[in-house]
Amino acid sequence: MAIKLALWDVYGTILFPLNELIDPGHYEKFEAGVQYLHTLGINCKKEEIITVFFEEVERYHKDVVSKNGAIKYPEVRIDEVWINIFKRISGKVPYNIREIAFEFEKKVNRTKWDDNIENALNFLYENGVKQGFSSNAQFYTPIILREYLGDKFDFLFYEQFSFFSYKFLFSKPDMLFYNEIIKVIDYYGLRRDEVLFIGNDFEKDVLLPSSFGFRAIFLGKGKQDSEKYKCAESSEKLLFLLKNEFVSK
Repeated sequence: MAIKLALWDVYGTILFPLNELIDPGHYEKFEAGVQYLHTLGINCKKEEIITVFFEEVERYHKDVVSKNGAIKYPEVRIDEVWINIFKRISGKVPYNIREIAFEFEKKVNRTKWDDNIENALNFLYENGVKQGFSSNAQFYTPIILREYLGDKFDFLFYEQFSFFSYKFLFSKPDMLFYNEIIKVIDYYGLRRDEVLFIGNDFEKDVLLPSSFGFRAIFLGKGKQDSEKYKCAESSEKLLFLLKNEFVSK
């Protein structure tokens, strides 16, 4: 059965980190971000930014859950988090808060691009397969992708099939996230075996989608194929699988 829609994870699948993603165990990465804030006239110490950043993320998560107790894996809208950060560290909020959040992200979470993934994107497009996203992401994620793909981004990917966690305020592996996808898939009359998930997280991108009847490819090492999903150790193997097992000739 040929697929009609491919849903891509982004981080670790299309974009790859040049360093460890931001978390409390990698404080040194904040240095470039703090230096950027200093250029804006925000004279704060790295330790202060670290503390306030993670406190505000945690506070946002708690607020999301307090409004909807069904959410198990809350997500933030990072621009709104930065509004609260600036209120605490400077007492005022810049008008260009999204630009600041985006620049800070680029300083502390640098990414690289795999040209072979672009070959897979092009192959699917050329064979009439619609593409979208199933990804934990923020507002700047598609902006970063556009920086690599240029105008091609807008005809490769469909907005109605772009499922980003920041839009919902819950993230993978929350069941609510997959339910949102199912609602849209059903609305457009797609069968679940016509939809392919591609990602590097075995639980979030393979096991859970497969449990709902979707097809999946795990992009990574250490897993074996099954009747429900395939595994690709490299982007070259991914393209091979797409050509030979998921797209009709």
